[in-house]
Amino acid sequence: MAHGISVSMARTLGRRLAAARRARGWTQAALANALGIESSSLSRYERGGREAPVRLVLATARLLGTDVAHLLGADERPAVDEASAEDLLHAWTRLASEERVLVVAIARALGRAPR
Repeated sequence: MAHGISVSMARTLGRRLAAARRARGWTQAALANALGIESSSLSRYERGGREAPVRLVLATARLLGTDVAHLLGADERPAVDEASAEDLLHAWTRLASEERVLVVAIARALGRAPR
């Protein structure tokens, strides 16, 4: 994967994109058209065979009325322990600005998640 996203995360994202799309009655062609991409690209994202760009994940979440954290499977991931805080800070400094927007969106969505 181009930006270091794990294969399992790409697959989780793909499964959840497809499930959210179907749950809201969208066809692949309709969603791809709304996103301004080819249906074949959306199909690859849904299969987890291609990494979806951050802007596409954000736009898809808005269109489908779901949150980014859920699409990425963040609601299934364990909490990070304090020992890795330094690693997180180091990773943050390497993120592009659009990737930082995604991280903040996930953090905000998780902050509103029921416990």
